[in-house]
Amino acid sequence: MHNYLVGILETLGIDIAWMEYEGNSDEYIVFSIYDDKESDFFDNTNLSETYYITINYYFKSLKNIDKWEKIRDLLKENGFVYDGGEDLKTKNIYGKNMDFIYKKTTS
Repeated sequence: MHNYLVGILETLGIDIAWMEYEGNSDEYIVFSIYDDKESDFFDNTNLSETYYITINYYFKSLKNIDKWEKIRDLLKENGFVYDGGEDLKTKNIYGKNMDFIYKKTTS
C-alpha cells in the first residue's frame, strides 16, 4: 500500500515523506497508515483489506491554501474514500490533514 500511495502522490510534484519530513521544501506531504485490517470474509477467508490513511499537506505560502483539494480529488480518482479533514497550523507553516479509507481486493 505504501508504494501504491507514493506512486499516486508523486504525480503532484510535491515532496513526500512517510511518518516524518526532514527536508526544507516550502510544501510537502507526510502520510501514514494508522490502521489496516482484513475485511469481507467468506468461508473464513478475507476477500479484501481495508486501510485507514492520514495525509498531511503542509505549505508556507497561503497561495497554496486550496491545493489540498487537488490532493483529495487525485486520491478519490484512484479509489480512495475521503473520510474528513481539518486545518493545521504549526509555527510558520500551515497545513491540511486528510483521512482516507481504501479497500483493496485480495487475490
